Amino acid sequence: MPILLQSDTSAHLLNSASFTSEAELESILITQPGLLVDDGELPVAVVKNQIDLLDVGTLDILLTDSEGLPIVVEVKLARNGESRRDVVAQAIDYVSGLTLLTVDDINAKVEGKLDQALRSFSIDDSPESQLAFENRRRDFEGNLRSGTVRIVIVLDEARDDLKRITSFLSGRSHLDIRLLTIGKYSDSNGTMVYVPRIIVSSNEAPSPLARPNLPREALPELQHVLDEYAKIANVGFEAQGKENNYRQVKPQGWPGDIHYEFLTSKEGVRAEIHLEDDKVKSLAMLLQSFATALSGSFSPGMLKWDSKWPWRRGRVFIKYDTTVSPEIVAQSMKRLIELTVAPLTEAIQKLNQTESSTERKNFSP
Repeated sequence: MPILLQSDTSAHLLNSASFTSEAELESILITQPGLLVDDGELPVAVVKNQIDLLDVGTLDILLTDSEGLPIVVEVKLARNGESRRDVVAQAIDYVSGLTLLTVDDINAKVEGKLDQALRSFSIDDSPESQLAFENRRRDFEGNLRSGTVRIVIVLDEARDDLKRITSFLSGRSHLDIRLLTIGKYSDSNGTMVYVPRIIVSSNEAPSPLARPNLPREALPELQHVLDEYAKIANVGFEAQGKENNYRQVKPQGWPGDIHYEFLTSKEGVRAEIHLEDDKVKSLAMLLQSFATALSGSFSPGMLKWDSKWPWRRGRVFIKYDTTVSPEIVAQSMKRLIELTVAPLTEAIQKLNQTESSTERKNFSP
């Protein structure tokens, strides 16, 4: 149906027009991503379109909002005839592939455009803007790891069966999923008007970054490991957390920026030690030494050092595939803690003393 444009002096109709291809609709969204944003929502920035996710496929568009929420956009035309199940499954599959990557992985894959998008919300190069960028990047990483990603399926028109499926997923799962249509209209002069309409949205739910206190059921492979670890964990070294794909072990007195972690991956569940802030980056050499000195203690796994995760701060991890029993993974975490907690605690104490001494010098009269 047409749209009427009326002013005090004139009125004319805009006639409905068709998109020539999905590429045309995708191009409009890349140049005008605000079409995907509802009133009152945070601004968004385009990271890149047509991103190859290897075994998963090619993601149409990746965006981020100003608080570091990853947004996956799948573009379809109704006339192309893909089944409703295929459209939804494909979008969810893209999210599953994306959340296996780190921020650095994605940024490298898109040739630095993720950092560009995350910086685009800052107005200058001041220290405050740099800090805001780092926080935004950290939030993007955290959202990836927790699987907190918005899915936006965009069509020129939506069938009732697709509305039903996305509405069910939006209301009955943790998925932040949105179904949106873009109408195309033209006037006699060839001027184009694009009208977005949100059909299904998770907007009534709290925003993803406001949901840390809501427990999420652990993935089955992780839950099996957690059950076994709970049987053997020493007091004070219990697994903590509410996310579905990882749990952390935080020794008393340690800053939250360094911790042990059970983390699910494409291959299985890993036992790891993470450095997640520049404040503890100086501990990287100690972690790297563990990978060399202690590797033989974790048969059939091997302790490995990863200098690039996250943001080149570092982690050590024991990599197991899905054939390894949950008992072995749980025992490996306990063994990893027993072998490393004392030297790490000592190093953290020295680091704290150094920071305190520096602060006293900086603030001395």
